[in-house]
Amino acid sequence: MSDSQSPSTDEPISTPAASSPEPQWQLIKFHGNGGEYFRIWIVNLVLTLLTLGIYSAWATVRERRYFYGHTEVAGGRLDFHGKPLQILLGRIIAIVLLIGWSQGALLHNAIPFISAAIVLGLLPMFMVRALGFRLRHTSLRNIRFGFNGKISDAYKALWPYLVALLIAAAGIIHISNEILAWSEDMEQRAEQRYEEQAEQELLEESESAVTEYNYNEEDGSISPEFSADDIQDDAQSGEDIDPFEGMEDFTRLMGFYGLIVMAMCFIFPLFICDVRNFNTRHSQYGQSTFNVDLKRGRFSEHFWIAFGISIAAGMAVMLIGGIIAGIAAAIIFGFGIEFEGGASMAILITLAIVFVYGLMIASYMAAYAYWRGRIFNDTFDTLTLADIKFRSNLSIYAYAKLWVINTVLMVITLGFAYPWIKIRILKMQIEAIEYCGDSDQFIAHNQQHTNAVGDEVGEAFDFDFGF
Repeated sequence: MSDSQSPSTDEPISTPAASSPEPQWQLIKFHGNGGEYFRIWIVNLVLTLLTLGIYSAWATVRERRYFYGHTEVAGGRLDFHGKPLQILLGRIIAIVLLIGWSQGALLHNAIPFISAAIVLGLLPMFMVRALGFRLRHTSLRNIRFGFNGKISDAYKALWPYLVALLIAAAGIIHISNEILAWSEDMEQRAEQRYEEQAEQELLEESESAVTEYNYNEEDGSISPEFSADDIQDDAQSGEDIDPFEGMEDFTRLMGFYGLIVMAMCFIFPLFICDVRNFNTRHSQYGQSTFNVDLKRGRFSEHFWIAFGISIAAGMAVMLIGGIIAGIAAAIIFGFGIEFEGGASMAILITLAIVFVYGLMIASYMAAYAYWRGRIFNDTFDTLTLADIKFRSNLSIYAYAKLWVINTVLMVITLGFAYPWIKIRILKMQIEAIEYCGDSDQFIAHNQQHTNAVGDEVGEAFDFDFGF
């Protein structure tokens, strides 16, 4: 009897390969409403005006808590914990520096230079304190944000730009003072010429009283007798007036101003790129640090494309304005339309100017939106937080269109559409951001107290500190 052989069980059993699931991208949501924000905004505006600006610190806290509280991330809402008195101290310092920079020349020419040196020289300190204050007073799901950047590291990263900005600011302030002095000098010269001309006319009138007269026997008329010397003196007095006197100095000053502006155009995108890299790489959520990889070349590319858009749009608007003006002139003169008193013509000219300038402002807003939208996408497309990745789907065309429409609404409503405009822009930006990863892996870390001086100085001078 032979043993029966059982089938071998050592053969490998083929199973379908385990596939890793695709990462789940989640949207950040914004629940703000224009009507709700309008009620906050109008109350803040009225109380700020009634208190001569003192209430603006409380208004800032109310606005931030509204915007943060209506931003939803991973099922939680952001929250702002800053105190109004902290912001008020920083705001007072910011206003003093801003007034010194813009209006200090009325007291002494050195004041704008000193204010500019303080603001730009201390810019890294303001920047570090700004983000330190704002992030440490911001939380999500009871976990605080933070900023671990040091002032010394900020100076190391930004010192070339500080030198360039100080030189440019000093140059612009000097040129502005020179142009103001040139304008005052031209006014004094014009007044002096007017007085000399008036004196000359009085002198001629007094001399005409004793001028010899010629008597015409045929018709009995009497006419004054002028000598050749009198005619030559009158001709020479007319040659002394040069309508282009002093324009050479003005042209030279404007040329230097243009060179400074062009130099700043090359530096600006590089500066913004390095500031965003530094700020983002030192920002934290819990114990984890953000990271980003922004390229100077891309920022420069975006800036110059936006610059080209603004120039091309401006030229197109001027061409369109010229065509419309030509058609209007042809209709008016072709049909023999006459305007009595000039009032109707003045109204038409005013409307034409408003139309052309409105188109130019709208075109510049489109270029500005292109720049902002591009760097917004670049920032979030390279942003990471530990294992969490971010990306942005902001449509540049839709974003630019929104900015143009908002500009028109601001003009038509005399600024009262601002709350709806701000909500629309924030909603489009925030809801374009997506992220994937485990948002529950972070834990809170110890917070350090800081003040709000840097934060308010940054806002007063519109420095782009955040990401």
